[in-house]
Amino acid sequence: MSEISVILPVFNRQDCVGRAMKSVLEQTFEDFELLVVDDGSTDDTWNRINAVHDGRIRRIRHEINLGVAQAKNTGVKEATSAFLTFQDSDDVSLPNRLMEEYMTLSSFSKDVGMVYCGVYRSEWKSKYLFPVPRISSRASSYRHALNYGVYNICSSSCLIRKEVFDKVGSFDSDLDVFVDFEFFIRFAKSFKVHYINKPLVIYNSSRDSVTKRLVEVKRAKIRIYRKFENDIKADRMILSRHLMEIGHSYCLTGRLRMAGTFFALSVKNYPLNVKAYVYWLLHLQGGRRYRALFYLMKRSAMRLNAIFCR
Repeated sequence: MSEISVILPVFNRQDCVGRAMKSVLEQTFEDFELLVVDDGSTDDTWNRINAVHDGRIRRIRHEINLGVAQAKNTGVKEATSAFLTFQDSDDVSLPNRLMEEYMTLSSFSKDVGMVYCGVYRSEWKSKYLFPVPRISSRASSYRHALNYGVYNICSSSCLIRKEVFDKVGSFDSDLDVFVDFEFFIRFAKSFKVHYINKPLVIYNSSRDSVTKRLVEVKRAKIRIYRKFENDIKADRMILSRHLMEIGHSYCLTGRLRMAGTFFALSVKNYPLNVKAYVYWLLHLQGGRRYRALFYLMKRSAMRLNAIFCR
């Protein structure tokens, strides 16, 4: 039995799945199995998977597309190792990733259920350090997680003990996005986590439809709010953040009246939430201008990251 099971869920990624598999197979840590779960791809992905030959590869195929959460759950169920990690089909793991994460996590007691590393983001032909949270205290980690503090952690940067899934449960298959975010909130309620201050993964931006993704994100934010509603409402600052985030998604999808309601509730619950005031003022400019200004600010922030965080 291998020490690590690497789970690679994939759907219609014929152009990059081979690169992702190669980055795993070239790890300096060699005692692993690679479970590639094809989630009902309709392009040439399955043939590309089968074109890579290595005795450590196990191939699993869904007959129909079930979604990324279910693909990950299939991998977790089939995994035979004590430690699990994930490899997104369009990302790249640097050669020492598994070694660094395995040596770190195995040195801790079992109350530390996961380690995660720094991440490079590849975008617009540039590569820069992606800002990720640095969580190390169990006392504050669940509250931090509820307040969107684990939003930028991706499963491709993590190594997780398999018994975590027995306690925390599987990935939420009703979500199409924010799958990792929702799981890490549940994780933070029961386990400690350790951050490895080294970038060991290259995250590549998704090419999925922006409009479709905005609708999925709004739905995911509402589901996560309802799922953790009691704990969220126990802290007005956290409640304000969730109401603001839902309002933001309503605004991006053109539901301005709903957006205004959520922004007002956000400010009412925590008047020091300056960002909620900014969003509220922006939404008064109309949906198209709101989206244009928001994406302009987002692109500017990313360019600054690319300049100063190489």
